Amino acid sequence: MQKLRSDLEEIRIPRERIIGTEHQDKSLEIPICAKDGLYLIPIATSNGQQFANTFAEVWASIPETDKQSILDHWLTNQWLRSVGPYNPCIKLLAQTRNLDGIKNWSSIATTNRNGHQITFEGAIMEHMPDMIVETLIAHELAVVKMLAAHAESSMLIQDYEFGEIMNEWGYQLDAFRTWFGDNHCNMDGWLEEASSSNNKERGMKN
Repeated sequence: MQKLRSDLEEIRIPRERIIGTEHQDKSLEIPICAKDGLYLIPIATSNGQQFANTFAEVWASIPETDKQSILDHWLTNQWLRSVGPYNPCIKLLAQTRNLDGIKNWSSIATTNRNGHQITFEGAIMEHMPDMIVETLIAHELAVVKMLAAHAESSMLIQDYEFGEIMNEWGYQLDAFRTWFGDNHCNMDGWLEEASSSNNKERGMKN
């Protein structure tokens, strides 16, 4: 265990070089927590800075031991360069990837590539109260925490485990589920509105 910790500390030294590679478009990045290598990549949205600030507040609220576990997981070699110059790769999208609309609450934010890529649906999130945005960010970070804990295991992670971690951090998953249930009927309209706005902006630029 001590050898593994030592190796991780050695890997952490070039972390900023990975984040700061010349291949990235610096105009896109918005710092969330630069010392930990966290940056937001907003895709065609003007709400990036506000979201990055909220993400930073959630990140700061997580206990140090859990943050270290998440950071160590993000430094695992097999995924280090799979998400491009940013690791983790945190994206806020202006236009949905879900062509069939939002079918369930887990479609609004997704964590994949073994926890190294987190993507949020900006068209939906801009309608959320701040507390709900914070709760959803905490949920995705809890997913990464569980992936880190189960890194050497083939056990299926249960949804209640995320809720337990979030409760320890001071966030209530049920609050988000309630908000989703109350607002799901409006979401297709929000997506259409965002798509129309993006298409109009592209037309003006062309």
